[in-house]
Amino acid sequence: MYHATLGSFPQATDVAWNIVKHILAGIDALADPENMFKSDIGQLVRAEFFWNEGLPQHRGVVLYDNKGHAVMHVIHALLGYGGAGPMLSQLILEALGVPSGMFNKANESAASRNYVLVFSREQVSNGTVVPYGKPRGVWDWWRVR
Repeated sequence: MYHATLGSFPQATDVAWNIVKHILAGIDALADPENMFKSDIGQLVRAEFFWNEGLPQHRGVVLYDNKGHAVMHVIHALLGYGGAGPMLSQLILEALGVPSGMFNKANESAASRNYVLVFSREQVSNGTVVPYGKPRGVWDWWRVR
């Protein structure tokens, strides 16, 4: 279901945010929630944060739309400590509408560099994501590892 047409942003956190915030606003403006089949751009519904300590280049967050497209990879959006990486992650999640308390709990949960955490507002039926489903109004998060 998922395929990638994503941009990757390896810039420092302050530079990355200055780029990413405009892209997030543009995606939100271009997505057509009433007719998802009309536009190639869907609504952002999933953020997967990951860090594999054995492979340091495998880290950051990948954002997905409700059509299964990987929209962007922000390498320095990290979790699990204080600093610029989690601040960038919090800014991204706030732009997506994730409550700050949810970010704080997830950030505490990722206390190590080996993690995969998912924030999602995808429609789910019988434990399976509904492709092209309209986003739910609330976000959930869970730790995969």
